Amino acid sequence: MTGVVMMAGSFLVYPAYPILVLWPTTERIRVGLAVVAAGVSWVVFSTGLYLAGRRGWIWLRRRWKGRHHHRHAPPPPAPP
Repeated sequence: MTGVVMMAGSFLVYPAYPILVLWPTTERIRVGLAVVAAGVSWVVFSTGLYLAGRRGWIWLRRRWKGRHHHRHAPPPPAPP
């Protein structure tokens, strides 16, 4: 479950982009902050994906897209 929370939390950087871009500082620093935020977001998402595994990824994808976008197949079996 930790991995799924990390994957979902990695998307919280998107609402922060307008704040980072409008931050009252030099353009170079704003661009740097946006790049760092994007990098951190991808690292958190990738770590969460690793921790969640295939089963967690399918669970998150189903919640994100809604029930009408996936085939009605059960999730893959948990690893032993």
